[in-house]
Amino acid sequence: MTNKFGLSLSLIVLSASGAAIAQEAPGNAAAHKPIACPPSIQVQQTPSPALISDWQTRSSNDTHPLANISFYAGPPEEMAQLAPSSAQRKGKTLTSRWLLAPTDRVYWVACEYAGTSATATKPLDKNIASCVAEHDMNSSPPVLKRWSCRGGTAG
Repeated sequence: MTNKFGLSLSLIVLSASGAAIAQEAPGNAAAHKPIACPPSIQVQQTPSPALISDWQTRSSNDTHPLANISFYAGPPEEMAQLAPSSAQRKGKTLTSRWLLAPTDRVYWVACEYAGTSATATKPLDKNIASCVAEHDMNSSPPVLKRWSCRGGTAG
């Protein structure tokens, strides 16, 4: 992927483990494999010299920690990002909830990482009805502490 500044980004997932999400079906937890955001990603950035003549460029190969989560009605490249249905702050924790109405479209999750626009995305199981995310408000911007999605009836 190349942005308007001529930077080419490659997404390399370092780890597919982590405890950020568990998808559950009521009464049948074995029906779904839990999915988790990679806890960090390694992003390689290589400037395109043709777009920035008369400058020397330097590439980077940095690791970025998981920082946030987003949900989409369809693939994220369609940009149908969903706003939380509700949000509640208790102390230094912000809890956001998304109620996902039944639809023919597949909902997607996007794992977002600090210091980069690179993301890791994945479609959710069709029966997922709600998702919850908790953010630590001690950080600026707030950092994702944990999140989960559940199947069955939303609520």
